[in-house]
Amino acid sequence: MTPGFPKENFGLNPIEVAVIGGLIYVCLTTPAPVDIEEVRTRLAPYLAPYELPKTKIACQKDIIEACNWKLVIENNRECLHCPANHPELLVPLYSAGFGKGLDKDNVQPSEQRFQETLQEKEREWESLGLPYHLLEFPDGLWFRAVRLPLANQCISHTLKPEHACKKLLGSFKRPEGSGLSLWTHPNSWNHFLSDHIVTFAVFPLSVDRTLVRTKWLVAADAVEGVDYDLDNLTKVWTQTNAQDQSLAEGAYRGICSGGYMPGPLADEEYLVKQFLSWYSNQLT
Repeated sequence: MTPGFPKENFGLNPIEVAVIGGLIYVCLTTPAPVDIEEVRTRLAPYLAPYELPKTKIACQKDIIEACNWKLVIENNRECLHCPANHPELLVPLYSAGFGKGLDKDNVQPSEQRFQETLQEKEREWESLGLPYHLLEFPDGLWFRAVRLPLANQCISHTLKPEHACKKLLGSFKRPEGSGLSLWTHPNSWNHFLSDHIVTFAVFPLSVDRTLVRTKWLVAADAVEGVDYDLDNLTKVWTQTNAQDQSLAEGAYRGICSGGYMPGPLADEEYLVKQFLSWYSNQLT
């Protein structure tokens, strides 16, 4: 360009970036919402024990799902479908707690064992200094976090009661049979274990194509084949992702068919309702 051309006026569009406990959040609008600092204040203590900056990505898997992205999120925001569709996932996880099962005054018989385990684990978490109280979109913020006990004596997201990685994360000195789950609007969910972390991000590619990106994180000094087996580390969520892909794609085919009629959401799908309300509010 000619001398004196104001290059500073023609750069790439700036974006806002914030790091919370090692998770990177990007906002494509300027200025970014100021609530990011409130999210950081509330969420950072929950993530601190895992010391994400001292981890590495052991594996990343991308799936292109033939559906609208909102169906991927709706599927993630409820676990009513889990018992009938996710046999691998329900080895280390109770379906309770993922949007249901936390009301201790109205315990269903099928959730009794979960509630008993939860009460036992809460005492242990207190002694270990691990934050565990449910933060459910506090003050209208865009995240939900809760610590939940693992099922069947599991100590990680594996099909047997064993570690997925021998190197523990952060401040953990011994195996701890719980997971911190974090859901954020509009497009992410994450699970933090004492030995590894699984992060998920959803990106719309078009009205009928969605990228689902899963990353498995382990301690930075963990060695594949020595401290962890990659297939064992990724098996539960690889299977679960494939099952969820089938469900979301089937739902999209149904919605696009001539016979589709909308129906009501169940009370236990309140997190789906919450997401839809949040999304609608963003449009206005």
